[in-house]
Amino acid sequence: MLSFLPVYIYFIALSFLVSLTLLARPATGFTYLKAFPFFLILTLTAETVGNYLSSISKNNIMLYNLFSTFEFAFFMGVLAGIIDNKMMKKVIWITMFMYIIAAVCNIFFLQGPTTFHTYTYCIGCLIIVIFCFYYFFELF
Repeated sequence: MLSFLPVYIYFIALSFLVSLTLLARPATGFTYLKAFPFFLILTLTAETVGNYLSSISKNNIMLYNLFSTFEFAFFMGVLAGIIDNKMMKKVIWITMFMYIIAAVCNIFFLQGPTTFHTYTYCIGCLIIVIFCFYYFFELF
């Protein structure tokens, strides 16, 4: 059954198991880290299902369209958790909300559900890079 899974899926599973230790720790200032086990189990599920669909020659584009949108939203939420500036946190949350709306519109109405959402994927990458630059700027 598991012989069709690529090696990277086992690493995601191992990462999930290790991340469970975060749930057992007492609350710290890094509460956003407690979301990682849930993120990793969703990642593991999406990758396993996506691989299975591919192995039986079924279309998995919609799965990856929706999951990559979720990934970008998750990473924006993590960045909002680690950035100290309250105004910038608000900007990130608003950007995340607008990104989700744009991605869903793109997936269902512009590029269509049978095509990977390259436009909003590129925009999501750019948004994450910009917020990471801001985070590093805030550190120094």
